[in-house]
Amino acid sequence: MTDGAAVTGADGKRVTGPPGSAMNIGHIGKGPEENVVGFRNSSGELEKPHGEWNTLELVVDDKVIHQYVNGVLAIVGTDPFPTEGKILFQSEGTEIFFRNLQLFPLR
Repeated sequence: MTDGAAVTGADGKRVTGPPGSAMNIGHIGKGPEENVVGFRNSSGELEKPHGEWNTLELVVDDKVIHQYVNGVLAIVGTDPFPTEGKILFQSEGTEIFFRNLQLFPLR
C-alpha cells in the first residue's frame, strides 16, 4: 500500500499507505512479519518455492477486492482509494518478472 492509497481489511481496520513510502499488508493466515531486509516467515506461506511461477488473481468488483495467490484467498478489502487510475506492480525491492498478464472486465 503506497502514497495515500487506502483499503479497509477483512478485520475492519482501514489501512492507508504512507506518502512517498510503502507498507506491507499481510495476507489471511500469514504468520508475524518484521520490517527487516531479507526477513521471511514461512508460516502460512502461499508463494511457490524460488524459481517457480506464482499465479496472482485480483478481482475488483465495485468496492470489494479479493486477492488470490496460487488459488488461495489471501486478502479481502473494501472501499479502496483511489478507485481509478493506473495499475501498478511492485516487487518490494527485488527483481521481478511477469508473464501472461490478462485483464478482463467483470461486466
